[in-house]
Amino acid sequence: IFILIIINQIITGNTLHCGNSLIKHKEPGFINDISSKRNLEETEYKPIRIKVDYTQLKLDTELYSDIFDIIKSSLESAINYFESLIKVEYVSIEQLSHQSYESECDIDNVDEDIINWSSNYDLILFPSFEYDNPVANVYASAYACYLLKSNSRPSAGRIYIQNNFNFKKNNIKIFLQNILFHEITHIFVFDPFLLKRFNAIKTIYKNDESISVISTSKVLEKARLHFNCDKLDGVPLENEGGAGSENSHWESRYMLGDYMISNNYYEVVISDITLALFEDSGWYKVNYYTGGLFRFGKNIGCDFFEKKCIENRKSIFPNEFCHKKKEPKCLNSHLGIGECYIMEYEKGEIPSKYTYFKDEKLGGQYYMEFCPVADMYLKENTNISYLETSCKYGDSLNLFEHYGEVIGNNSICFESSLIPRYSPQPYKWRTICYPISCDRKNKKVIVYVNDLSVVCPTKGGTLKNIKGFKGKINCPEYNLICTSNIWCNDMYDCIDKQSIADESTYLAYTSNNNEKDL
Repeated sequence: IFILIIINQIITGNTLHCGNSLIKHKEPGFINDISSKRNLEETEYKPIRIKVDYTQLKLDTELYSDIFDIIKSSLESAINYFESLIKVEYVSIEQLSHQSYESECDIDNVDEDIINWSSNYDLILFPSFEYDNPVANVYASAYACYLLKSNSRPSAGRIYIQNNFNFKKNNIKIFLQNILFHEITHIFVFDPFLLKRFNAIKTIYKNDESISVISTSKVLEKARLHFNCDKLDGVPLENEGGAGSENSHWESRYMLGDYMISNNYYEVVISDITLALFEDSGWYKVNYYTGGLFRFGKNIGCDFFEKKCIENRKSIFPNEFCHKKKEPKCLNSHLGIGECYIMEYEKGEIPSKYTYFKDEKLGGQYYMEFCPVADMYLKENTNISYLETSCKYGDSLNLFEHYGEVIGNNSICFESSLIPRYSPQPYKWRTICYPISCDRKNKKVIVYVNDLSVVCPTKGGTLKNIKGFKGKINCPEYNLICTSNIWCNDMYDCIDKQSIADESTYLAYTSNNNEKDL
């Protein structure tokens, strides 16, 4: 059954973008180090310094220089953003031989100058590219291969990049950058072996089943604030997918959209919850430049963890889950367009506890515990561009320009049937990207449709009778969209602008689940 489910996911395009634990790496080695400070009170944290040894990657791609350039550009960009987010204590470490790195990091070729890098950098990365025999359905994997002896902080890591990319597609660099940003996080902290070093994983019991969760102090603080659930006792880890994903990623059912879930979702953001995990390790200090873009389950309350996603064949969390196949629906953080993804499985593939419809063969994604969500699988032209459904990057998305669609830095997704009043075309619901601005004084989202400014109600709702248009537009709640102190519309944009989450938007969930005309 498991194999059949995975085959179904491959057919529908749900790529397991990370095979972190599929690589049977041994436990990391240790490097002797001496702290530059005498006690914790004197510890000074400075931006992390990361060095990449490209020796093996160059050998792997020597016949494909264009591929090397793309990988290097994406990797260095990801590293630059980490250097803006992460701070560490600088230490002096023991010099290791080439052979030591080759043995512990499973690398055949090491730059001859590497022995001089160790004292000047806090993390050394060894990327390689598997061109001939990539792991099926996996983009990349990574692990820490050396730790500091004094506190177990990772000091070297291995990255395996699989040849499962189309390097000719538009947006390949930003798509690959997302993947590498994810993989480097496995080297930093999000690996079962590393999590055990600071007792991060806890087992709890729910409905007589054991669940692995992260319940460290800052993670709990950020998660309880985000979900509006003071009694939350841990953020669940992935329990599906076997060794390639379980216990080394967040559970997608609760953390969809965060960049540290295991499956390939096309809306990628950084959550305060993930950055809190870095700090809880004791190895890092972080800048919380997330812009509050992680919006899945925001403000819903403890019901999000205690109830099913679908009850009586209807979603009880309408911003998160859906129940009508192919219904136009924005991706959860409203950064991209999508449709309600429901597929038909073979009889018996969906466990009874995850059946939500009268037809027991219908369900959502495997990694979502079969909960239906908005996704981009049913869109066309996927061979043209990565991220084509993004309201910021979707350069092949301009299908509705005459309806006011704009792809750009200030655009988000709306569910809308608006068309010019005198248009001969019939109006029907679609997902479409409109520019917006945030009226913070009055707590209103302002939407720009052609030359018209549409003011959305604070609590959201459905607007009709808009001057010059026929049809309707669904307005999201203000607290769900205007989430940052400085507007940003992409996780890297948030880092560049040093945008942090606006905590005033973490209020009790106020949206009305029923459509209303305003």
